Amino acid sequence: MRMMPIQTGRRLMLFSMALIMLHGCWFFQWDYCGPHRYKIQFGNETNDTIDLLLIPHDHSESITLFPDSLVLHAEFCLDEDEDPFIDGVFSELDNAWWDEISIRWNDTMLHTWNGPYGTVPDTIRSFFNENSWELVESEEGLEGHWDIRFIIKESDIVDNQEN
Repeated sequence: MRMMPIQTGRRLMLFSMALIMLHGCWFFQWDYCGPHRYKIQFGNETNDTIDLLLIPHDHSESITLFPDSLVLHAEFCLDEDEDPFIDGVFSELDNAWWDEISIRWNDTMLHTWNGPYGTVPDTIRSFFNENSWELVESEEGLEGHWDIRFIIKESDIVDNQEN
């Protein structure tokens, strides 16, 4: 049995450790997220259990919102110079999340909002109006973490109404 010289063994060990450390750095860099993290949440302030249908997604797939609930839909990260609505929620670069939203209750379509995204006065209630959303600091208390919420209200559940 031939023994490996100490120098070669140390070199092999140092090379292996360096490889592991570099791989770890690459892993963390690959998982890099901008300094601002956002969570898209949907809430329900109505007295009914409703379904949100995000279209062009499949109508059979929906987000069920129970009364007084808040549901996490997605998360994304942005750099400081990016807008959370234009570059995040309604980003055209990432194949916009949706271009139509419907509220369904007991297999009946109650309300549909159609895009595109815009900013109009907050008196105009629409899923695609930035002023109808809430942007609040995350309850986690972490700097740079935000929640973007669209809350369904009783006034949104109007049969056959479109905005």
